[in-house]
Amino acid sequence: MTTPWRKVVCDFWQGRTRSILVALAMAMGIAAFSSVLSTFAILDRELNQGYLATNPASATLRMDRVDDDVLKVATSTRGISIAEARRVVSGRIKAGPAQWRTLMLFVVKDYADIRVSTLVRESGAWPPGPRELLIERDAFQVAKANIGDFVTVRMPNGEFATLRVAGRVHDVGQAQARMENIVYGYITLETLTLLGETPYLDQLKILVADNAFDKAHIAGVVAELKKRLEESGRIVRSVDIPDPGKHPHADLMGMLLLAISSFGLLVLALSGVLVVNLLTALMASQVRQIGMMKAIGGSRGQIARIYLGQAFLLGVAAVVIALPIGVLGARALCRYLAVFLNFDITSFAVPVWVYALVAIVGLVTPLLAAAYPVAKGSSITVWAALSDYGVRDRGFGASRFDRALTSVGGLARPVLFAVRNSFRRRSRLALTVLTLSVAGLFFMSALNVRASMINTIDQLFASKRFDLSINLGTMYSEEQLTRAISKLPGATGFEGWIATSGAVVA
Repeated sequence: MTTPWRKVVCDFWQGRTRSILVALAMAMGIAAFSSVLSTFAILDRELNQGYLATNPASATLRMDRVDDDVLKVATSTRGISIAEARRVVSGRIKAGPAQWRTLMLFVVKDYADIRVSTLVRESGAWPPGPRELLIERDAFQVAKANIGDFVTVRMPNGEFATLRVAGRVHDVGQAQARMENIVYGYITLETLTLLGETPYLDQLKILVADNAFDKAHIAGVVAELKKRLEESGRIVRSVDIPDPGKHPHADLMGMLLLAISSFGLLVLALSGVLVVNLLTALMASQVRQIGMMKAIGGSRGQIARIYLGQAFLLGVAAVVIALPIGVLGARALCRYLAVFLNFDITSFAVPVWVYALVAIVGLVTPLLAAAYPVAKGSSITVWAALSDYGVRDRGFGASRFDRALTSVGGLARPVLFAVRNSFRRRSRLALTVLTLSVAGLFFMSALNVRASMINTIDQLFASKRFDLSINLGTMYSEEQLTRAISKLPGATGFEGWIATSGAVVA
């Protein structure tokens, strides 16, 4: 080990208590940054892989009716590899003494031949039989039911039916049932008939053959399909083209991680202030050592490298402490977000580039923070360094502000001494006050964001003053809807909204 590095290690060890505290503070920020970055890398990989494994639909066309002829037209259209029919019916569901919950029933013609937006069977029956339904795994918490329970279903036509919960499935592409407060159920056409509904399908899901991630290409294929369907006399009510290959929860995940990472980066930045204070104090206490090193031929660059080595050693210690904590934190955060976003993680492997980036950030941050105090401290002349006795040439009391502080009275002497002494090193005081202020700002921001989100969600659900949402295949007059609603038991009225999908809220 060279002499400069021996000095770096000795200085680190002599002030080990202060150095370890600074390294721990830096490790907190690096660990937070590492956890968020690792979580993003893991979730981005696992979320998209799990989503793509279900063969998500490239586009969904909502029509008046989808039969075998429509499927033939779709599969014969250039660029389409798979076409399947589905239907979604809204209703209400109640399990035992629990409250009525919003129900969204997905009707599948053949559970043995699902090739687009596939479902993953987890437990129970497959496929569901007559008067049976499968429930999405996240929706069990909303339905308050278990496999084998009997639930009551109320349909928009006023029909009530008792269905048996036959099994549990995982639908990767669905929004979180707990967030939407909706129960996702899956039934057959036969069960739909038993519920008093006409047994037909009205959604056409397609999967393009080539360029599956090119939205412009998908739009062109869909436009050709729509044209052929309308020429055959079919009615296409709406077309939905999601972002190709992108999980519906990806944006939500990105926003959550962005919010978390901002606080991690703040801790890392604030720890840099501690490095500034540590190096400033160290170089101030070793001014005469710096003078001696310069007197025997030491250059400014050589002296600067010694103290930058101190900052580098702090960074190494912080990275060594932070990386294991970051890995554990990433796994815990991944598990939490996987449950929150309702998907499975098959591997917690962290890419090598994450470790490399964390190491670079952890080592560069203290060096950047130490750059100014080291440059300033190493520029002192030999005469000024050797003549330093700990008393500044321009002592306290030379400025008007200092004289104003000395004239303050009426306080206890220890308090006056503390106030006056705080302003002797004004730059250090400014850094300390800035650090505490920014930390308090982010703490209050976190509380405000939490309160705002809770209040916004409460207002959102409070504004939904309706019990049932119905999508109509064709347009009806207000008089027809009023007569239909008046025949439903307990119904008091309706409010209609015309949208591109033809949705009417009752």
